[in-house]
Order: sequence, then structure tokens, then C-alpha cells
Amino acid sequence: MSKRVFPFTQGGVSGAAIQVAEADTWDLNKVLPVEHRREGDATVSFTYACACIAHGDHHVMVDGGWESEEIVDSLANLGVNPSQIDLVLITHGDGDHVLGLLTEDRTLTYPNANYVMHQDLWDFWHDNRALAELPEDRRTLLAALATSMEPRLTLFHDEHEVCEGIRAIPCPGHRQGHCTYEFATEEAPIHHFGDTLFHPLLAQHPDWPDRMAYDPPAEAASRRRTLERAASTGALVMTAHIAFPGIGRIERAAPHSDDANGATYRWTPIQSAPEDA
Repeated sequence: MSKRVFPFTQGGVSGAAIQVAEADTWDLNKVLPVEHRREGDATVSFTYACACIAHGDHHVMVDGGWESEEIVDSLANLGVNPSQIDLVLITHGDGDHVLGLLTEDRTLTYPNANYVMHQDLWDFWHDNRALAELPEDRRTLLAALATSMEPRLTLFHDEHEVCEGIRAIPCPGHRQGHCTYEFATEEAPIHHFGDTLFHPLLAQHPDWPDRMAYDPPAEAASRRRTLERAASTGALVMTAHIAFPGIGRIERAAPHSDDANGATYRWTPIQSAPEDA
């Protein structure tokens, strides 16, 4: 099995985290409020991951990575052909989450899939003033992706049952149309956080705004709601950027003195991750 693929099972549902690019290092202070920046070296491990989940009769991709070829190779390690993927759930529109949904010749990587995204993301992809701020090649790729997936696309505003046992949950603030996805199992659910949680420190301090977010206060409020939901359900949580495989659980923890809005939380990975800041 490739080191970029981490299989798991939860309550009769199988899946895998897929690392879509080499792990990187990243300055955590870029996202922290000035008053909460860490002293000294704030370098942390930063990964990029998407997920494949076999749920009921569905082969599901959550996001699509940077490049389709890398993801297709990883799926081959799992014995999955792209033609078998019948549902693609998009958490938001950053390049590391959607560009791999197109092949090099700009056809859909998953030609038989239906696609799901929040209405706000679709609207953003059709907002010429907003798109003008993106590089031209990114605009071209997004236009090609939108055109290709439109006949197979489901949009939602509020929490939405995509199909039996799979729910789309709005999680606004990080990017336009950011959302998470929850998969029912025979035990606790699987909850894919998208980019809700970049680092365990933000579970300990859920109200700290992310300086790089589209709407930092909204993102902080969404983060708290999402963490509380995961703690309440005992969910197996998947993330896109915590050190690979980025899978763990959320538990409630005692409040910190600088968190005035109630409980804080603790991230516990299902396997140990490299030491970081």
C-alpha cells in the first residue's frame, strides 16, 4: 500500500485518506490573531489530503486534490477505478480540493459521478468580479470544471441529505460555500471537516479567528459548531491539512481563560503524528 494512502474502517464503512501532495511546513502564525501568535518558531507540519469512502452502494470522493493522475494512482492502490466513483462531495473551491477533478485534457476525472456543492460556491464560480481576482489559468480551469459537472450537479443551501446516510452541512467562513460532510455508520459517524481545522491548536481555541479566512468571525463560529457536533456524536473526524492521515476524534476540554464562549476541545489523532509546534 502506498504511503500516501491510509485505509480505515468505522462502523462497517470503509474508506481511506489520500495524501495529494508531499507534506509541507507552514507558519502557523499566518492564521493566528496577532495577540495569539506563538513566540519563536511556529513552523508546523502541513499536509494536503482528500478522501475516498465506500458507503452503502456508493463509492464517494470527498474533494479531488491538485492533480487527477496522483489521485487515480492512489485509488488504484485501493482497487478502485475512477469510473466506479459515483458521488463527489466538494467542501470548497481551493485548488487543492477541486483541480484534480479534471484530467489534463480537461475531462472529468470521475465521468460517472454526481457532484455536490454549496450554492454559494457555485455562485462564486459565476461571479465575474470575484473571479477576476484569480489567475487566468485558474479561471479557465474552474469554468471548464463547472461546465463539465453542471449536468450532474446538486446544489444546496441548508443542511441537506445527499442520499441515505450522507449529509452535507454548511460551514461558512473559510471560503465561499465551505461545508462539511457526515456519513452515518453502524457506530459513530464519519465527519469530514474540509478545512474547518487546520491545526489542533484551533480545537483548543475554537473562537480564534483565522486571519486568512474569507470571513474570520463566521469561520470561528462554524468551527465551534462543527467541533461540538463531532464531540457530541463521537465522530471519526477526517481533516484535509492536519499531519497525515489527519484522522482523529474531538473531545470536550476545560475552557481556557481567553475563551469566553464555553467549552474548548481536544484533537486526538487515531495514530501519532510527527511532533510540531
